[in-house]
Amino acid sequence: MNIQSLIETKVKEGFLALYNVEIPSVEFQATRKDFEGDITVVIFPLLRYRKGNPVQIGEDLGKYLVENINEITSYTVVKGFLNLVV
Repeated sequence: MNIQSLIETKVKEGFLALYNVEIPSVEFQATRKDFEGDITVVIFPLLRYRKGNPVQIGEDLGKYLVENINEITSYTVVKGFLNLVV
């Protein structure tokens, strides 16, 4: 399993654990050069399943991923983007 597949699985698990909501997919994009990170999870599409502040949702998911994926060392949230350091 590659790291993106692992992250997608854990984001889905985390969303279910944190908010009791199942999500069908996770959107990724390359992290912009001006920000720290190796891969970015786009939070905005998740707002259709769980209304709320995208920064807070990103913080919650970032914390969950750092605790549950050994390869992720840290994260930052910039607006609705969760930047992960692998």
